[in-house]
Parts: sequence; structure tokens; C-alpha cells
Amino acid sequence: KFIRHKPVTSHSWRPPSFLLISHKHDRHLTGNMPNLGDVFPDFEADTTHGKIKFHDWLGDSWGILFSHPADYTPVCTTELGMVIKNMSEFEKRGVKVIALSCDDVESHKGWAKDIEGYIKCGEMKYPIISDVKRELAVKLGMLDPVEKDKGGLPLTCRARGENCMVIPSVSTEEAKKLFSKVEVVDVKSGKPYLRMTPDPEFSEGKK
Repeated sequence: KFIRHKPVTSHSWRPPSFLLISHKHDRHLTGNMPNLGDVFPDFEADTTHGKIKFHDWLGDSWGILFSHPADYTPVCTTELGMVIKNMSEFEKRGVKVIALSCDDVESHKGWAKDIEGYIKCGEMKYPIISDVKRELAVKLGMLDPVEKDKGGLPLTCRARGENCMVIPSVSTEEAKKLFSKVEVVDVKSGKPYLRMTPDPEFSEGKK
């Protein structure tokens, strides 16, 4: 993941990504893409908290904008859950957080219930932006031009640990043939997309 401590994006930024923002800057945007030192673009968007104008919503706070390829994706579900879990830390530092995904608001609201049920530590207090037409994703350079599955969905970043996520392009039946153990996590939507399997390298390292 890419962690930015400036109000900018990068041409190499691939979802899921994190962006620390302040629009209180001296230099205004000179082209289509934000560069280091530019004021982060203002925009209006529909969110799970209603319609917002970004700079008005941000106010004098710092903000973190993090993008995800789609709702009901496994790694993104755990990431948004961890933001819920650590929300008090962001609030203590006066930082607002907001997510973006290329699905509609109703889909976001249904996904939020899964995330809350998975993390089991409270409600999602931050909004998720709806970017169905991918206008913001294009404007801010968030679309991944390389890593896509067969359906064109950008793949999430690879990670190591005790458990790995099974990517959406692999069916549960196929996953059970490929891996020694597959756990399908029960979520409120009933969708079987949050599936975990032990990381073989991690397991071997513990022996």
C-alpha cells in the first residue's frame, strides 16, 4: 500500500490505497492530475452519509481518502473493518476518514453491515463515496491499469500472515481443491466472498 503524507496522488497509486489530505495549501491544481504541493481537488459526491462537497466536509481537518476496487471484496472488508476499530485514534488526531468504491450507495450500505459484523466493534462512522461512473477514480488516477481479474476487477495487494484471502476470481469449490483448508466467513449479506486459507509459507516457518 502507498501511504502519502501530502495532499496528492501518484500515477502509480493502485487500490486499495491510502491518501492523507489537506486542502489548505498554497499552490492550486494546474493540470488534470494532482501533483505534490497542489491543492487537492474539490468535488461533489453521493456517499453513505448523503451528498457532500469534499472541501466543506473536510473543513480544517486533515483527511484520509482510501479507495477500494469494489464492494463485497475480501481484503477490503477487513481493511475497512480495521478503520472502524481504530476510529478513536483518527478522532484523537483530528483526522477525518472517507472511503471510495465504484459501486452505488445502497450497495455500500449493505456492505457496511458485513464489515460491522465481521469486525464486531461498533458502527461505521465514516462515509463511503459512490463512484459508479468511475469519474473520481479517473480524475485522481486510482484505476489500476495492470492487475485485473478475468472480469476486469482490479486485484488487491498481496500480503503475508497467518491467513491469506482467496481472491474473488477463484470459486470456493476450486479453492478447496487448491488449498488444504478454506474457511468461508459468515457475514450478514450471506455472500460467500470472505474466504481465508492458511499461508503455507507462514505455517512452514513456525515448524
